[in-house]
Amino acid sequence: MRTLLTNDKMKKPLTDTRIYEIIRLDNGLMLTLISDPTAKRSGFSMTTLLGSNNYLVKYPGISKLLQIKLISKKFKKIIQENSGHSKYVTNEEYSSYYFDIK
Repeated sequence: MRTLLTNDKMKKPLTDTRIYEIIRLDNGLMLTLISDPTAKRSGFSMTTLLGSNNYLVKYPGISKLLQIKLISKKFKKIIQENSGHSKYVTNEEYSSYYFDIK
């Protein structure tokens, strides 16, 4: 893991009290982490550039597989037990997943 940008080097409005960090994982995935101590809910969002138009000969149906893995019954149960919500959307160009919990 490598930190690319930290809160103190990021340009943001003076009224924005959230803490930001952008990191790159060893597998190349980039993440933007945002911490807001005043938030009443916690959440996660992920978007991949794999949509229904991205037919990979080696991995057909990869966007659907990702959806199935992310929205497992066990994971849904955890979200529901914590008054949460989840949503998964796949269009032609990308797939997005979102959840939040109390």
